[in-house]
Amino acid sequence: MMTDRDRPAAALWLRRPFLLFWSGSTLSLFGSRFSMLAIPLIAVLTLHASPGQMGALSALELSPYLVFGLVAGALVDRADRRLVLVLSHAGRAVVLASIPVAAATGVLSIAYLYAAGILIGFMTLFFDIAHQSYLPALVDPRQLMTANSSIQFSRSAADMTGAGLAGLLVQVLPAALTVTVNSATFLVAALTAGAIGVREQRTSAPRPAMAREVGEGLAVVGRDPVLRPLATSMTILYLLVASASTLTVLYATRELGVDPALIGAAFAIGSVGTLAGALGAGAVTARFGIGRGLLGAALVGGLSPLPLALATRSTGFVALLAAQVLLALGGTVYGIGQNSLRQAITPAELRGRMNGVMRFMGVGGQAVGSLAAGLLGQTIGLRPTMALAASGAVAAFLVLFLSPVRSLVRIQGPGSPRQEA
Repeated sequence: MMTDRDRPAAALWLRRPFLLFWSGSTLSLFGSRFSMLAIPLIAVLTLHASPGQMGALSALELSPYLVFGLVAGALVDRADRRLVLVLSHAGRAVVLASIPVAAATGVLSIAYLYAAGILIGFMTLFFDIAHQSYLPALVDPRQLMTANSSIQFSRSAADMTGAGLAGLLVQVLPAALTVTVNSATFLVAALTAGAIGVREQRTSAPRPAMAREVGEGLAVVGRDPVLRPLATSMTILYLLVASASTLTVLYATRELGVDPALIGAAFAIGSVGTLAGALGAGAVTARFGIGRGLLGAALVGGLSPLPLALATRSTGFVALLAAQVLLALGGTVYGIGQNSLRQAITPAELRGRMNGVMRFMGVGGQAVGSLAAGLLGQTIGLRPTMALAASGAVAAFLVLFLSPVRSLVRIQGPGSPRQEA
């Protein structure tokens, strides 16, 4: 007779701690996607922000990842990760709830939104690191693919519904008041995380200096034969694919002549690829192995700018749709696979620092790619920039192909023999 041990994926949903973790994560992801549109709409509709102010608002929310990313990983390793989740949820709830209060009392300004954006970005950074570091304590290593796929499915659903609901509410409510919905989701997420009840085993040994712990995080990624190529390929993909994403709307309208309505349709239809990737990531790695699955996903997602680079005005919409599907499908399978792999192979006491380094490199690559896209688009043109971005797929593929990642078959815990194909 089959037991839960023989069916780790099915048994995952019988684990109350994971169900609470997943529920809180879903609420948090929905809230984050909601605020991604709601706060910019407040800036535009209530404060009449300029394009420069809008760009600054987006940049400031990402700035904590670059300024504090490495230190945040070390702090998460020192702390109770469940408590970090609770505080990051509750803190964002408070900051968001203050926005309608500021609007009602006449003190809301673009500077206020800048400060709110920095605080939200700061707490989201700690949430991201603690979230990825705490999950392995709740599930068996064999369940990590299913667990991460479930969270990615929630992320996809939030992508499709969060922004839409924010836009709808802004139509019927004052823009500043809409974020009370967002605040409520984070508050419930905090209560859900607090109810998980699983505490990780913590060492009682004295902690070294913070600088040394940050160095240990860099070392664990830089020296590990699997983590190092994962970090390198991820940074390449973030850098080059982000550069293409920055120019996609501009390129589609100016070079390919795609109507705005069709651009929206391509993005909406393309999001189906995210759902397909979330549902199929486990099957892909089970069929081909985690290593080959990552290689294929990096190639598929990284080649997403290529249809745009080859498109003409008559094929613009089809090319845009193909690019969005490739990016969503490949990016989702790649993200789930590499998250699960690095969670499994990193010792628990180093997961926060490892994830901090990964977030620092990923967001750093995204920021550099976005800036480089504007410069390249103006100097060499939009189409050559898209073609250059597609070359990232080859580079990221080669990094993984020439590393031990290629030979990995299944995900195992830290210290386990890494089985090869």
